[in-house]
Amino acid sequence: MTSDALNRPDLVIRPATPEDAEAIVAIKRAEVAHFTNSVAHHLQEVRSTPERSLPQRLVVTVGDEIAGFGGCALNTFTDEAGAAGAGMRIAKRFRGLGLGSALFAEIEAHLLEIGAKRVQTWTTDEPADMAWAAARGYEKSRDVTYSSVDLANLPPMPEIPAGVTLVPVAEAGPEVVYEVDCVAFLDEPGDMASIAIPYDEWVAKFWDNPDNRGDLGYVAYVGGAPAALTIVEGDPAGDRIWASGTAVMPDYRGRGLAKLMKSASLRAARDAGITAAFTANDAANAPMLAVNTWLGYRATHAHWSFLRTY
Repeated sequence: MTSDALNRPDLVIRPATPEDAEAIVAIKRAEVAHFTNSVAHHLQEVRSTPERSLPQRLVVTVGDEIAGFGGCALNTFTDEAGAAGAGMRIAKRFRGLGLGSALFAEIEAHLLEIGAKRVQTWTTDEPADMAWAAARGYEKSRDVTYSSVDLANLPPMPEIPAGVTLVPVAEAGPEVVYEVDCVAFLDEPGDMASIAIPYDEWVAKFWDNPDNRGDLGYVAYVGGAPAALTIVEGDPAGDRIWASGTAVMPDYRGRGLAKLMKSASLRAARDAGITAAFTANDAANAPMLAVNTWLGYRATHAHWSFLRTY
């Protein structure tokens, strides 16, 4: 699929292939401060995306070099009809040449083809990035704060209350983790209401993720019942992790379980040789932001959710 948007014969926009994974991940590693994932994770993300989401994955090349990538899909984590997500990234040294506009035209065409009605995308907090999205009909919605923590200076580990047991995610097993995930995360703040996805899709996307650090995440049991969960991922060959989610079942909130699990997780990461830990939180999620501040997380930058209705 060749674009003539720039009237350049060396510009090609085509479907992404597994062979493109190394180049795509290299762009992310070079430009995304909090990026922690492996090439194997990228490939698993592609394989685990359900066909019912009608996904599109593209790369834009200039000559023999991949200069950017992007795509879109229906959102299968919500029951909102026509909800979709879209995203793209052009390597910094190729920006300002119109590649993003050419790629966006292909993405928008696919969104219309699959019946997208309300589309979410994300930008950095750079004014130019937000202006670019606004110029294409997207409206700024809500912000997410990214932060990191110094693992060498963690606060004291909270005392584990009587009746509470912490079990590594890997030992708890997929059925237990799925049980908590399907309930505890559903009211997380966001622009689109969440629903639980089918177990087989969850296993393929999350449990079978090669970057799933089940040795560093925890399930908290209270009186023998699974009550809370914290999930960690990151390239097993690297020294950086991403705290991808912490949630507590509604009946067990307000007992300090999130602080307890996250404290144990960061200590396990430190002891495993991890040097950097990152996370992100919706600005409206005051309880979790307070926990992270107590842990020593400090804000580094922000991303904004942008929405467009077709």
